[in-house]
Amino acid sequence: MLWLRALLIHDIHPTSVAAIPEVLRTLTARGYHFVTVSHLRATL
Repeated sequence: MLWLRALLIHDIHPTSVAAIPEVLRTLTARGYHFVTVSHLRATL
């Protein structure tokens, strides 16, 4: 079974942009895989 979880990130807040590298490193280390919304829509 495929479980989809979405993390939608907007770049309107500089602090959010600055946090992204660490968020991605942490979640990748926990086994998460990231794709764009365009990719996700194309594969559903």
